Amino acid sequence: MSIIIQTGHPSSSSAMLIEMLYERGLNRANPSNVQKLSANQIADTLNKIIGRSQDNTTNKLADNLAVDFLLANIDQDSWGWEASSNLLALPYWASLDKNSRFVLVFDHPQKLLSHLELEELTETNIDTVMQEWLTYHSAMLDFWNKNQDKCVLLEGKAAIKKIVKTKGLLESLNDSLVLKSGWETGIHSRVEKTDLECNGNITSKLIVNELIKNYPKVISIFNVLLTKGDLIESSSIYKTKKPEVKLLVEALIDSKKSIDNLANNLEEKEILETRQLKETINNKDIVIKDILKELETLKIENKDINIELLRLRDTEKGNKELEHNKVIVENIQELENLKHTFNKEISWLTEELHKTQDLLEDSYNKNIVIEAKATVKALAASAKPVTIYHSPESRTKNDLPYRLGAAMIRTKTIKDAVLLPAVLTKEYHKFKEIEQELISLPALENANDILEVEKLRGHLSYKLGNTVTKSLESPRKFIALPLNISKEIMKFKK
Repeated sequence: MSIIIQTGHPSSSSAMLIEMLYERGLNRANPSNVQKLSANQIADTLNKIIGRSQDNTTNKLADNLAVDFLLANIDQDSWGWEASSNLLALPYWASLDKNSRFVLVFDHPQKLLSHLELEELTETNIDTVMQEWLTYHSAMLDFWNKNQDKCVLLEGKAAIKKIVKTKGLLESLNDSLVLKSGWETGIHSRVEKTDLECNGNITSKLIVNELIKNYPKVISIFNVLLTKGDLIESSSIYKTKKPEVKLLVEALIDSKKSIDNLANNLEEKEILETRQLKETINNKDIVIKDILKELETLKIENKDINIELLRLRDTEKGNKELEHNKVIVENIQELENLKHTFNKEISWLTEELHKTQDLLEDSYNKNIVIEAKATVKALAASAKPVTIYHSPESRTKNDLPYRLGAAMIRTKTIKDAVLLPAVLTKEYHKFKEIEQELISLPALENANDILEVEKLRGHLSYKLGNTVTKSLESPRKFIALPLNISKEIMKFKK
């Protein structure tokens, strides 16, 4: 894990540099876990605590605050933050965490003066800010001398202009720190934006340089920083005869006034151009409003046209639906006619079936009487008892197919239909009682008897019963039994 702690005077380019490092992969510091303090709030609080304590390493309040902050960022590989208030706490961070690395940023003292407002340009204010700059950078230089192996000392504008070299210097501090190159981030190199007083006004720059010469200690510290710095751009300041501060301040005030006048003129020109632009925009707004009104009128007309089109389409659609409905009504009428015809056919077939059943029943009863009389006569004429199953008609009508078929034909009511399975079962058991006797009878040899049997087998009773007995041969035939019975009835009617 790599921790980058960066500090620089408020007048330096330190804040811009840390943003460029964030863009190249350095992670921003997370707020502390308990108090949810940001990195800058941590720096300000430690600055107050350490400023009141004689022993930085044993201050429990500072330890609690710092440890909580480190734990909140323990999962980050490379992270860091920047604050001008970090300077006083740098020795504490160096003793607390061996992974801490420090970036010290300084800039030319002329940047300090160029940031002063016009009303701040007094001898007293200039003297105050110069002494503060001297104190701050003296402490920075003192920390660098004691921790050179953990520090890089950079001139701000040089570090920003030469960000590739800055990246290499930071990566040399810790092997685990890896930053992205510019082509990896898609960010073009940037040049620090300087003040109008320094770059845009040569007079102001010269005056500021002459003012600095009244502070030899400031010049000395700045020159040492340039000597020790790992990346610099400025040249050393040479001491010459001190000019009078009062005159320089007056000259600087005049210069700033000139700049302010120029800025005011530019502002007035901008205001005038803005006013003209507003007038042009207002005129265009009027034209746009007229166009919008015309568009609204067109929209209303278009809406009316669309309504008329919809009405026409609905009329056309209604005509088509009416024609379609007529076709549907005709089809329904045809279906009703077919249904009526089919109902008539079904009624006729039902009546014919009942008539056939009645005829067959009468014929069956007459045959039974005739057969009984013939049997009595035969018994009277013969000494031996004769069975009733000897005649061809008796054999055929007592056979299982005929018995089952006759039972089905006798079904005329719903009650009969419900009881039909039980009746068929009863007929089957009756057949089983005489089956062996029928089988033991001699074969028919007379041609007339054989023709009589074939005639009986052509009766509807035999055909229906035969269909039932065949359906018992396989499940497939049994499923098709109702259909096969219908076919036999229709075939018989023909």
